[in-house]
Amino acid sequence: APLPLTTHPRVTSVSAASFLGGGQARDSILSAFAANLATGTEINNVLPLPTTLLGTRLVVTDSAGVSRDQSLFFVSPGQINYHLHAETATGPATVTAYVNNQIVALGELTVEELAPAIFTQNATGEGVPAGYGLRVVGADIRPLNIHTYDNTLSRWVPIPIDPGTASEPVYLAIFGTGFRAVPGTGTVSARIGTTSIPVQYAGLSPGFIGLDQLNIGPLPLTLAGTGTQPLVVSFEGRVANPSKVLQLNFAPRPTAP
Repeated sequence: APLPLTTHPRVTSVSAASFLGGGQARDSILSAFAANLATGTEINNVLPLPTTLLGTRLVVTDSAGVSRDQSLFFVSPGQINYHLHAETATGPATVTAYVNNQIVALGELTVEELAPAIFTQNATGEGVPAGYGLRVVGADIRPLNIHTYDNTLSRWVPIPIDPGTASEPVYLAIFGTGFRAVPGTGTVSARIGTTSIPVQYAGLSPGFIGLDQLNIGPLPLTLAGTGTQPLVVSFEGRVANPSKVLQLNFAPRPTAP
């Protein structure tokens, strides 16, 4: 008699920052979606990251045939957030989700060196980016909020930013994933509206697993009073969060009394 064929639900991996599919970078943070991925919900808050939460495991077998248990940030019945191992070979890979050592979902993943994505405050891949501003005042560096929670809209919105002055410049630190392999700031560009912004740093965010950081500025003073503007960042010509809109807001410069 023919052997019965076992079929499993499909698990889809996307960037945990942009929530877009396609190729994903090794050493980045991904989200896997399917049904019945876990028996409950658990957020990990210890280091090193575990490879099992509530009996759930996620295994990626890369193009070199190496299978690795992935480190887990979070599991729930419908979603797993995980760190794609830094030594994963580029090329096609398979993703297998287990609950209590039983396969519950299978999927595919294309692994790349670079797949830039920016985290956003609303965890949708669009709107105000996750990050903060820094105003340089003499020898002091003062943090600035770039977003606030709107209770009426029930979401995060960009808070108006004063882009500073020539003597008190403002910089932005923005968080993402998938772009730490960029060879240098010379291959990174940032634009707010139609204004190009100098790129000071693009790489890993020290002390965080899979998290990357982009530092841009000083902000041109001409941004003052321009209101809500799109932020477009590209790495080696690849735009972060393509098809989605990142937004910042710029306040008029205060007038002297």
